[in-house]
Amino acid sequence: MDWEQRYQTGDTPWEKGAAAPPLLEWLGSRGALHGKVLVPGCGTGHDVRAIAAASPTAQVVGLDIAASALVEARRFPSGGRETYQLGDLFDLPIELTNWFEWVFEHTCFCVIEPRHRPDYVHAITRALLPEGALNFWRNSSLAPLTRAAKDGKSSGCLERRAPPKLDSSIVIVLLVICSAESCTRMGSENADIRD
Repeated sequence: MDWEQRYQTGDTPWEKGAAAPPLLEWLGSRGALHGKVLVPGCGTGHDVRAIAAASPTAQVVGLDIAASALVEARRFPSGGRETYQLGDLFDLPIELTNWFEWVFEHTCFCVIEPRHRPDYVHAITRALLPEGALNFWRNSSLAPLTRAAKDGKSSGCLERRAPPKLDSSIVIVLLVICSAESCTRMGSENADIRD
């Protein structure tokens, strides 16, 4: 899909004009984040600004492959210490490798072709510090995940931090095989994945 063309022509039905309600709820209940935060596929940056506004000391980086989306994101008043970077998550600049304490996932994963979703898992693992966490949400709920470690070394997979009842194999299924309902809707109709 040509994301740049979609933003240039205004064909962006996923653009709701505000941060995702589950993110706002999570930030409200959790409080400020500290450290470095990545928002892949940030689009016009609503989630980026919401995280930055709630977390004044955090460095929040919005990453998108569409330059026009980032031009629009920069037109909004700053929420805090956010920056926007043009780039491809699958070809992450070296300076962003193993740099983030947090990655917030909202819609990027669901527009990725299923055959490329294992590459997404690898890209997020590369972006996160060993103790970093991925917040992946679907159907209006956030699920904190963290890099798995064996003998102090990252295994390259992601595990759920809470609730502890889910094991890493379920999380890998979640990341590699996104629900047919939400991803099909997002991928084929470019609709919002939140229910």
